[in-house]
Amino acid sequence: MRTEPSGAAGVLRIAALVAVLALTACGGVRLEDRTTAPALPASALEVVADLDYPPGNIAVSPTGRVFFTLHPNGDPPIKLVELVGGKPVPYPDEASQQTRFDSPLAVRIDRQGRLWALDFARYGRGQPRLVAFDLATNTLVHQYDFPSSVAGFLSMLNDFQVDPRGEKIYIAETSPIRQKPALVVYDVAKRTSRRVLDGHPSVQAGNYVIHTPSARSRSSASTPSASASTRSRSTTAASGSTTVPSAATASTASPRAT
Repeated sequence: MRTEPSGAAGVLRIAALVAVLALTACGGVRLEDRTTAPALPASALEVVADLDYPPGNIAVSPTGRVFFTLHPNGDPPIKLVELVGGKPVPYPDEASQQTRFDSPLAVRIDRQGRLWALDFARYGRGQPRLVAFDLATNTLVHQYDFPSSVAGFLSMLNDFQVDPRGEKIYIAETSPIRQKPALVVYDVAKRTSRRVLDGHPSVQAGNYVIHTPSARSRSSASTPSASASTRSRSTTAASGSTTVPSAATASTASPRAT
């Protein structure tokens, strides 16, 4: 079981974290504006849920069941939910929200009918974990706790993909704080994980500073922006094939995992 740093050591680590974030936020080349016209007209979208907390990632089953995380940065009381009747319901149950989850963000449904959830455990301050639930029974069928050698303190297991056979899982360890990103390969049957391309240029972030037109206008405004609301909405295309969380009013959410 991992424990958080305490006392003077904890204060020093927090101070170091703030310093690293300040340094990494400076410099860089401005990325050109690549904004394009909307792919769908506003009339093609419909509100399917009105949420009190910003959404994180979303997964839709072949039968149309909708699951998503509530973004950890919004400090939600529940972590993983299923959308039932337009309302978020704790999944698989309310007790698991406190006993099994810390800060899950990425979710996927594989071809074997399992819902996978990846928990980055507050940047490795807790226990990073991967869990899977059988959607036919809504029961836990797999759990793996990552060792500190794979996902240690200040790591971030950000997003993942499951291979078609459900045997391997490929995870992006983005390392936004320590700046030592890697890919993590998890073997489901063997229950083993390893880091690959650790710090390789191919997994490093580009040296860009991104400023959207709306961000610039907000920063220059003298009055609070309308985006200061803490409520968010999830919208879906009328065809029902894709569900897209809208961050237009979710100012408390950090950038979504991609």
